[in-house]
Formats: sequence, C-alpha cells, structure tokens
Amino acid sequence: MIQSFADRETEKIWSRQRSRKLPPDMQDRALRKLRELAAGPTLETLRFPPSQRLHPLLGERQDSHAIRITLKPGVES
Repeated sequence: MIQSFADRETEKIWSRQRSRKLPPDMQDRALRKLRELAAGPTLETLRFPPSQRLHPLLGERQDSHAIRITLKPGVES
C-alpha cells in the first residue's frame, strides 16, 4: 500500500537505514507502523485501531493519507 515517501527520513527507516534526526525508539516504532501500512490492503483496514490517527492530507497531497507516531501515550510527534 505504500506508494511513495514525501520525507527522506521516513524512506531511510523503511530501507532499514538509521536516521540521525530521529530517536532510535521512534524509528523502531515507525518501522512497525510502516510495515502495517504496507500490509494493509485498504484504507479502511488502517482506520483501526483509532490510535493510529489515520487522516487525509491537504493541498498538493490531497490524494494521500498519513498516520501519527507517538513515543509515549499522550505525546504526539
């Protein structure tokens, strides 16, 4: 389901390269989420659990969606 990356650091994580800009624990969590996205056959399957916070993007990327990754419960990144 992943078609492209708008962010170079996210693409590094997906390629299993370490990013110097993001903490290691966030990178591990991001890779898990990216694997979930890649395995998800439809957007509807990615809406659950709601804690993923799947949302549509706006502007030039209005046909794309994003999820949020948090380090700790209650802290959004």
